[in-house]
Amino acid sequence: MYINKKGIALIVALIIAFIILALGSLTLYISMQSTKISGSFRQYRSAVESAEGAFNETREILGSIKAGENVSFPSTLINNKTTCLHYKLNTQTSNWTDNDLSNNQCSNLSNVESTNISDIVSFYDLKYSLGGYTIYIKLVNTAKGNTSSSSSKGLVSGGVTSPNKEGTNVIHPPPIPFLYRMEIVAESTINTKDKAHISLLYGY
Repeated sequence: MYINKKGIALIVALIIAFIILALGSLTLYISMQSTKISGSFRQYRSAVESAEGAFNETREILGSIKAGENVSFPSTLINNKTTCLHYKLNTQTSNWTDNDLSNNQCSNLSNVESTNISDIVSFYDLKYSLGGYTIYIKLVNTAKGNTSSSSSKGLVSGGVTSPNKEGTNVIHPPPIPFLYRMEIVAESTINTKDKAHISLLYGY
């Protein structure tokens, strides 16, 4: 029986060509996806760094806002709702009411406590423009810390070796009168899908 080996060789060559083409296409796809992921990661890092930069500026002015003092705002701040922020900084969340929030120029309780990105953007306390990003900062929870506001104790209180008084041979934590949960959203001014969302606990 005669077998046409030329036909078999053609089929094998076509199969090998198809495999090579598939491998080449797969390599190209992986390369493109890697480039896309790398670019997305760089964008995300830029958003995170902008959010961190905005909070660092916020941290410098929180004490003045909490005390009701005149505040020297940074040039990067676009808008602020300091009356609302002052109320939330000095009042535990369990004591927030719609009436008090309204009197202090805040939105209603459900909006104030919401951690949804859209609500953070809509009901922010401070709004910054930094590095091609708009950053929204919102205080969503205030709780009492481990000390009163009048405490002046440092890291160590009452001595660390004296056996004469109960409790003087232990290290006490730093005084933190209040704990605040803050939500930060950094959103690109060019592409709103390019954003970062950070939740943080801040002791003051």
